[in-house]
Amino acid sequence: MAISSTSESDWAWLPMDLLDSILHKLASPIDQVLVLDHRGELLSIDVNTNQKKILATRDLRYADLTYLVETSGGDLLVVRRCLDSWRDQGMTDSFEVYKLVLDHESGRVVKRVEVKNIGDDALFLGDNYSISVSASAFLGCRPNFIYYTDDYIDTMPYYPNGPIDMGIFNLEDRSIQLHYKPNPSHKHKSPPIWILLPML
Repeated sequence: MAISSTSESDWAWLPMDLLDSILHKLASPIDQVLVLDHRGELLSIDVNTNQKKILATRDLRYADLTYLVETSGGDLLVVRRCLDSWRDQGMTDSFEVYKLVLDHESGRVVKRVEVKNIGDDALFLGDNYSISVSASAFLGCRPNFIYYTDDYIDTMPYYPNGPIDMGIFNLEDRSIQLHYKPNPSHKHKSPPIWILLPML
């Protein structure tokens, strides 16, 4: 995995198999990045030296897909995405959201709290980037919802229908609805990605 360091022209290669990574206010200085590995451990990594510090152990648990997201208020969330494995092509069945409470001095996780309501925020999850926005700042965006796209870029031959696992998850009643109806002619294309334009 490659990640940008102190400037857009500086990149560092992290030799790890990661679930997700994020630059977070508690990962300071700026050369520190938070990553979640496949064992469910949260680590802080210095992108210049690849030196690692474990912030949380496997208590974060494995899920089919897991994301690190910073809320608009600066909280760090771990979002677990569970798939219905009984279908021919695994589809999202539910999400679990946890707020990580970190010690400001050591950066280590001291508590993990399940979150049922993220207030005015809406989460946008996918393979390219995970973001949280204040829904009231975007017309048509629903608060306390998770918008998600299919994470499987290489869809053939295991996903013959293409990237169709896309929807909106309501954290309040845990229902799922479509935000985009896949076009069968697009099944060989990569899934959509989220693009966040800078606020003026």
